[in-house]
Amino acid sequence: MQQAKAGDEGRVRLYPVHLPEQVIDGVIFKPTTQNLRIEE
Repeated sequence: MQQAKAGDEGRVRLYPVHLPEQVIDGVIFKPTTQNLRIEE
């Protein structure tokens, strides 16, 4: 589909996302922080 051109380096950023405690299908997930990776 889309490819980087020669010499065109993509920029990668990591953004911390804070996830609250949640219950999904009876399973309790503790609050945590995940990193969201964005490539430009």
